[in-house]
Amino acid sequence: MIKPILTEQKSNCNMLVFGMKGFGKTSLVRGIIHELDRVIMLDTLQYEYTEENDGKIVTTYEDLVRELTAAEKDKGHFRLVARIPKDTRWFGLLEGMEKTTFVVEEMDTYADLYNLPDAIRDFYAYGRHRQNNLIAVTRNAQEIHPKIRKGTDVIISLYQDEPNVLDYLRKINRPVTDQLSKLKKGEWRILKGKRYLEEFLSAQLGKKVVIDIQTTDGLEELRQQENNDDN
Repeated sequence: MIKPILTEQKSNCNMLVFGMKGFGKTSLVRGIIHELDRVIMLDTLQYEYTEENDGKIVTTYEDLVRELTAAEKDKGHFRLVARIPKDTRWFGLLEGMEKTTFVVEEMDTYADLYNLPDAIRDFYAYGRHRQNNLIAVTRNAQEIHPKIRKGTDVIISLYQDEPNVLDYLRKINRPVTDQLSKLKKGEWRILKGKRYLEEFLSAQLGKKVVIDIQTTDGLEELRQQENNDDN
């Protein structure tokens, strides 16, 4: 369950997570959303998220809407893994849902450098009013539409070693980008929005969070500390 917010938090928080394949993007996202109980994960590649670890799997848009409708009539809690990569009707949920976190794997599949669907554009422009969060995940930051990067509160990168990508990221944060080619699996760095990420996690854990160790294991340690405090 989400615990009371102990810090003043933005009405929503949009994040961009990128890094090369196999270095822990999905594990990082799992750590970020672990405590949330209104989550839709768009599993674009259809293998990143599982029913055992993440939520109920749906394979059609109709099933997704059916599950959301049933959840709203009950307690309003849901964690759903949507494996509907070719069905963009889910865009409508960006406007129709409230207080929901959307995780979109391979975001560049839907909004690449040259194409930005109206629904995604409007979400970044006006989504704060509905207190929705969007965590966009991709391998190559260069392939994301620039308006997404501009509208993102938190930018996180895992390992990167491609020169053109590193040059691109240096425009965001040069000192941090210079560390990316030295990272190991599970290590990550915040290029933008450290305070916003801390507030987002503070809202979940019910205590003020300060991120010192930027690893997926470090997120788990924060959670274990909270469990120990409760005991």
